[in-house]
Amino acid sequence: NAIARLEFTLPGGGRPVAITSLVERNDPDGVAFAFADLSRSEFALVRQAVDGLLLRKKLWILVVEDDPLVGEVLADYVEAEGHVPIRMADAENALAYAIQDPPDAILLDLRLPGMSGMELLEELVRRAIRIPVVVISGSADPDALRCLKLGALDYLQKPVTIDRLRLAIDALDLKSLEQRLAEIDVSI
Repeated sequence: NAIARLEFTLPGGGRPVAITSLVERNDPDGVAFAFADLSRSEFALVRQAVDGLLLRKKLWILVVEDDPLVGEVLADYVEAEGHVPIRMADAENALAYAIQDPPDAILLDLRLPGMSGMELLEELVRRAIRIPVVVISGSADPDALRCLKLGALDYLQKPVTIDRLRLAIDALDLKSLEQRLAEIDVSI
């Protein structure tokens, strides 16, 4: 065990917080602290910041679907789940968007005009753009296996039930949480 003095600014601004703590564990999986001199008000501030990091975050989800009606239904559902849909009707524009301003996730139809959804998945892999993708398609199972091998998080076959779509969005939430946790870095 070691004593560490943590100094940080909480998200949202405010005064910096300095805490003396006992390092309970320090290994590749992370660091665990026991706070030694944390006032009740400082604890409330730290707790609020940690909850903000860990609790559900509004995701920006790129909905790539060429059928306007299906795209609208998907976008409406994404919004009803508390996320922000960004609609695109083709893979070329979706790729350009993902390169310039990567969304948190992608709902992707495979059968698109021009570049296919499969080609978009391949291009994301080739460019090492790591965005969770849920494929939604009327295609048969051989495409599903190929999509999953390319890194798709899930494959939904049309027509998609609301329960199945909810599970896919929940999986995107969990993937987002996993990525946020991986970004947390505490230096001692």
